[in-house]
Amino acid sequence: MKIKKINRRGQFYLLAAIIIIAVIIGFATITNYAKSKSNIKLYDLGEELGIEGGEVLDYGTINGEGIVVTIRDSGEVINIMEHFTALYDLYAGENKKIYYVFGNNNNIKAYNYIDISQGTVSITVTGVPSNLDILAKIRNDLPPETITKTGNLISISISGNTYEFDLKPGENFYFVISQEIGEEEYIVKS
Repeated sequence: MKIKKINRRGQFYLLAAIIIIAVIIGFATITNYAKSKSNIKLYDLGEELGIEGGEVLDYGTINGEGIVVTIRDSGEVINIMEHFTALYDLYAGENKKIYYVFGNNNNIKAYNYIDISQGTVSITVTGVPSNLDILAKIRNDLPPETITKTGNLISISISGNTYEFDLKPGENFYFVISQEIGEEEYIVKS
């Protein structure tokens, strides 16, 4: 009985080629997955903002005070929508522009929050300076000429684009979220 010699060198090259192909396919899959995940987060944020904003608006309406509410413990009067949007803008994170539109048939407001520099803190460790900008978010009201109302239709012009919303009876809450991912801009609106 003769024993055949197995060419181990050929098997090694075949196995190495299979491993290299698997690694390349793995990187391509992870890259594609990471790109699509960013878009999903923006759409989830839009859905969440619609739900939460509606709940805040319902709270003010059910309590009979509309969007201006008196805090019972302190007696302070606040606009709950402005309070909510300021907190939500912080929650949404960086690199997103959120434009809030709310009001009723008589009064429509539209604004966003922008970062302004409050100064710089400089720290020097071992002769290497490190600067840190201190940013604050302030409300930026959109000019009245960017908002037009025709019957029950509200049009808002933002960065050269026009967004339309149906005005319903009572208080309304709408939003436009934009985010640049790579060279593309993604937009979600209510």
